Amino acid sequence: MVEQTSLAKLDLSPILARCELFISLSHAEVELIAAGCELRTITAGSVLLAEGDTGDEMYVLIDGVLEVFKQINSEEVVLQRLDDSGAHIGERALLDSSDGIRRASIRSLIDSTVIAIPKAMLLQAMQLSPAVKEHMDALHHRQMKQLSLVERSTMYRTLALFDQEHGWSREEHFEPGQVIVAEGDPPSAVFVIRSGSVKRIRVDDGEEIIISMLHEGQTFGGLAMLEGRPHTAAAVAASAVELVTFDREKFMQATATIPALHEYLGTVKRVYAMSGGLVTAFDG
Repeated sequence: MVEQTSLAKLDLSPILARCELFISLSHAEVELIAAGCELRTITAGSVLLAEGDTGDEMYVLIDGVLEVFKQINSEEVVLQRLDDSGAHIGERALLDSSDGIRRASIRSLIDSTVIAIPKAMLLQAMQLSPAVKEHMDALHHRQMKQLSLVERSTMYRTLALFDQEHGWSREEHFEPGQVIVAEGDPPSAVFVIRSGSVKRIRVDDGEEIIISMLHEGQTFGGLAMLEGRPHTAAAVAASAVELVTFDREKFMQATATIPALHEYLGTVKRVYAMSGGLVTAFDG
């Protein structure tokens, strides 16, 4: 259940002033925005907003724990958990660049309190400070890239929540022609392609042979990790490439911690064995 609280007239400006989104606003401007907002309480297990709904307000968490989840291929995938006071969520559907449709749902894991910010107040904040719009645009760009990767990559989908909580991954950029891993290198990381293309190359009698082209959402490096052997092919950026990289130690920790990842990797090993080693990369 989501309810407006009896403390709805409480001065919300000190809380909004701590929110990263509004940090560029003056005290008077924050007070102006706060005057148009209200407090909401969400009981444990209640859905604050549902995927597919039309968005007309965003939220700033005061206390409690919120969970963002999405249906992908009939599977419920948890994308994020928020428990930091001042964290904001639900703003993407309010942007002019959005169609206004919620791309994910949010529920409360325990009794939680949020500030509900109407779309009109958010738009006013963006007019008051260009930095608010810049922050929103950058956030929207990151979220869309993450959502695309979650939808395309089975492996990243199993890791997304734990990566957000533990910071297991890092982002890397490679220009066309740069070598990501060389043939014969020991396995040191698993890579998920966020954008761009990667070609896998083997050298035979001094001649380079392209054995596969990999694209957004595909994974490489995992087989060498699973088999504990050197890379049998080089990975070279065929275009400008952005990668999400999981170092060996952290990836192995994740494998031991996340049942879905362990199950997925078991499938990878079986497919690799059945193909006689011909399958070297996976769609996810």
